Amino acid sequence: MHSLERLFHPTSVALLGVSTTPGKSSYRFAEGLVDSGYRGATYLVNPRGGELFGRRLHRSLDEVDGDIDLVLNLLPPAVTPAFPS
Repeated sequence: MHSLERLFHPTSVALLGVSTTPGKSSYRFAEGLVDSGYRGATYLVNPRGGELFGRRLHRSLDEVDGDIDLVLNLLPPAVTPAFPS
């Protein structure tokens, strides 16, 4: 597989920091992805858990069962976790 294949043609996407508040940008982004007809696995992540758009809200990426090709960080910079070195 080409090194950028998973970036440009992901078979699974995780959205980190999805809000459950309509109108917030991360809510609208998640809604757009779900409504777009994307056929790959979509993992929505919010530390409170629950459900949104009929899909499970995972409390963390660690809760996701399956491989993730692409993670999109929707968190504000102040709460974005540090990348482990």
